[in-house]
Parts: sequence; structure tokens; C-alpha cells
Amino acid sequence: MKTRWNKSHYKIKSNFLYVKLSIFVLLCVTILLMYLNQYNAIYNIGYICLNISGVFYFAGRYYFVKKNLDKNDLELTDYSKRIFRIHRVILWLYFIMVCISNAAFLYCIYRGFYNIKVWIWYAVLLPALYSDSAYLSGITAFGEQKYASGEYIIEYSDINKICELKNRNTIQGNIVFISLWKGNMEFGYDKLFIDEYHKLRLLVYQNRRNKE
Repeated sequence: MKTRWNKSHYKIKSNFLYVKLSIFVLLCVTILLMYLNQYNAIYNIGYICLNISGVFYFAGRYYFVKKNLDKNDLELTDYSKRIFRIHRVILWLYFIMVCISNAAFLYCIYRGFYNIKVWIWYAVLLPALYSDSAYLSGITAFGEQKYASGEYIIEYSDINKICELKNRNTIQGNIVFISLWKGNMEFGYDKLFIDEYHKLRLLVYQNRRNKE
């Protein structure tokens, strides 16, 4: 089994994909302009644009996931509730730090100091980036017909087979690596705590029986 760092991945199209592409294009254009305009005010303005782009991306990801949970009436597991709250706090701290850093950049422009080091942007960005990948992408929520794994929403009716690949003990508990199949095709994989894994199997089985 190959090592998979992300919590889950499914072959499902997401509406948030277009937002990701837009942010990526904006970042590329911003970095190019910064490179072409080093040692002047445009360079610092580029930092402000990078920070604002990060806010839009992480806030958009959070509300996209939250909207999915509310829309499909999904309930987070106890562990997911905790990390979801932690992520929300980190997002607010990130927003405050962006405001502070942007104010500092504007002050530097006013004072004529343009050589802002790139590590300042990374110092602000990295905690939010980690929280997004480790906490927001790590949530699991269950409903009557569907369940959520990070930003993905999967219908129980799409799952014909669940294959247990590997078990691993962690500080939080025992984690099960699984692959999910629809017909003869694997359409995703996931990492679930043992209680989440058993609940998923039960809900898939109940959904299948209700259809028969």
C-alpha cells in the first residue's frame, strides 16, 4: 500500500475546484508582478494581495465544507467537532494576523521601505495552511443518506464494497485505512477511526437493505 498523506480522496467533482483554480491563477499573476517589480511599492502591494488571496481561499474552504454539512444535515463525530472548532479559531487568528501584516506593509510603503522579507508571509500563512490540511480536511460527519469526509460528500448508495487496507494505532485512537468501490471500480479511499469505520459499514448496509 502506498503512503497517502491526505485524509481522503474521492473521484468526485467539486464545485470548489473553480475557486481553487481562480486563486491559483491570481497567485501566479501576483508573484510574477512582484518578481518584475522588486524594490518598489508594487512589491509590497503584492504581499497584501497574497494575504488577501489566502483569506479568500481558507475562508471559502471553511464555508464550503460548513455549507455541505448544513445542507445535507450531517452530524460531525466527537473528534471532528473538536478539530472543526480548533480550525475556526485558527482561521480567526489568521484573519487578525493578515490585517496586522497588511497594515505593516502599508506603513513600510509610506516610509519608503520596500524590502519586505518573504518569511513574514510564510509565518502568517503556514498555520492556516496546516490547519486546513490537518483539521478541516480531517473531519468526518454522518447523515441518513450521505457522509462527509473533509470537503467530499459521498452517498451510501454509491458504495458497493468497503475494503480494509491497513490498521494503525495513533495517540487519538486506532485508524483504519479503507478503499471504497462502486461496481468493479475503486472510486476513493479514506482514513477513519475504528468507531467511524464501523458506523460507515453499518450505514452502508442499512441503506442497501432499505433498497431491497
